[in-house]
Amino acid sequence: MQTKTEIANQALALLSAGRITNLDDTENELSRSVKAVFDISAKQVIRTHRWSCCTRRATLSRLSESPLKTSTYGYTYKYQLPSDNLRFLDLNGEPWKNKAKNLSVEGKELHTNESVAYIRYIAWVSNTEEWDVLLGEAVAIKIAIRIARRVTKDGMSGEQLLSLYEKVVAKAQFVDAMEVGSGENSPLERILESSPLVVSSQGYAGAFRPVNRIGLEVDYSLLR
Repeated sequence: MQTKTEIANQALALLSAGRITNLDDTENELSRSVKAVFDISAKQVIRTHRWSCCTRRATLSRLSESPLKTSTYGYTYKYQLPSDNLRFLDLNGEPWKNKAKNLSVEGKELHTNESVAYIRYIAWVSNTEEWDVLLGEAVAIKIAIRIARRVTKDGMSGEQLLSLYEKVVAKAQFVDAMEVGSGENSPLERILESSPLVVSSQGYAGAFRPVNRIGLEVDYSLLR
């Protein structure tokens, strides 16, 4: 469990910029700088991955009970997406990619030919105590990248922070994807990862290596 102030101090530590005692302290310049970019930085990081701590389910309500004219709208039904939606994942148990021809996300609406809409989505979770610790770390680095020039000339450079961010997010995505139901990897990939042939860049032995965002890369030389 981590508070916003603790995450803010992680960001400031990367910049050797001191510490704060309260993110909401309007008299403290560091607090103001971090708070100004906290939510937008967090939303960007959360949106990039199927974080299990931010995954939610919902039954959507139709915006019109009567079927729409497909010649005008292209789809039969319109649904209201949740107000906390950051990224739409799947409809009626199938990834949106499999239904791409039958749906469209337009603003806060889902247009589709499906007569009912049960969805999974990535939600904006403002309570940081619900976050995975790696999500908090990734958000801290993103904040540091945004405020670096404003608060200090010391600490890590922008290039170093960006490199660290990519590594932490890749690690977080890999760990989160291993959890059942995260949806980041397919069931087949999860079975392969549990076999003796599996390898990760963190040092497991085998023939598969995780790559950023996309899952697994095969080292065919180990399979000959």
